[in-house]
Amino acid sequence: MWVSRSPTRLSAAVPIFVVWLVVCSSSFALEITGTREFSAPQNDGTVTVTIQVDISTTGDESPPHGLIVREYLPADSNVKNANPAAGYYTKETGELAWFFYGRSGVTDKTITYTFTPSETGGSVDGHIRYSRETETVTVDIGPSPIPTPKATPPPT
Repeated sequence: MWVSRSPTRLSAAVPIFVVWLVVCSSSFALEITGTREFSAPQNDGTVTVTIQVDISTTGDESPPHGLIVREYLPADSNVKNANPAAGYYTKETGELAWFFYGRSGVTDKTITYTFTPSETGGSVDGHIRYSRETETVTVDIGPSPIPTPKATPPPT
C-alpha cells in the first residue's frame, strides 16, 4: 500500500539543488562552430574553400585539447593545395582531414584548400569532432553545393 507523507527536508532541498545546477552549468560553456565559404569558380572549375572554426569559452571552461576537421568532396575531385596541409587525403573517396591539438587547448582555425571538382559536380559536406569530458561531440558544417563556372557567351 502506498502512503503519502509530508515533504521531508530532502525533498525541499531538491528545487534548490536544481536551481544551483542550472546557474552553475550556464556559467561554463564551450561553443564550437564551423562555416564554409567558396570562392567564385575559375574557368577550369577550380574552387577555393575557406573553413572558419570558431571556438568560444566562458567561465572556467577550457577549449578542447584536440579537434578534427573533416571534409567530404565528391569522389575523384582533385585537391591542388591546402593551408594548413591536410593530415589525410584520399582522392578516391574525396575525404580530407586536419588534426589540431595543443596543451593549453586549440584556438580558432582557418583552413583554405583549392580543388577541382569531379565532372559529376555535387556538394561538399563536413564536420568538426572533439572530445569533451566523457563524450565525443560532432559539429556539422553541413552540405554545400559546389559552385559551377558561369558559361561565357560566345563573342558577337
